[in-house]
Amino acid sequence: RYQADGANVDIEQPDPSLRSAMTAFVCELGAALGRAVPGAQLTMDMPVRPISYHSLVEYDYTSLAECVDYFVLMVRTDKPHDLI
Repeated sequence: RYQADGANVDIEQPDPSLRSAMTAFVCELGAALGRAVPGAQLTMDMPVRPISYHSLVEYDYTSLAECVDYFVLMVRTDKPHDLI
């Protein structure tokens, strides 16, 4: 109907306690998308670098990399320390 060829996931600052659930959701979404639209791509927005310890535990980068086609790196310059 919409002729989309994929989807992008952008989950901002997820709760670290939901890390496994979020990873499972993204992986299930990717599998369902692939079944519904053969050849579709799933991408996921990610911080360029972890800003804090919490960023390191919010995302299971290794497992997510198995489930998405590409990571879309988010670059922000709204705060001076983001450029360092």
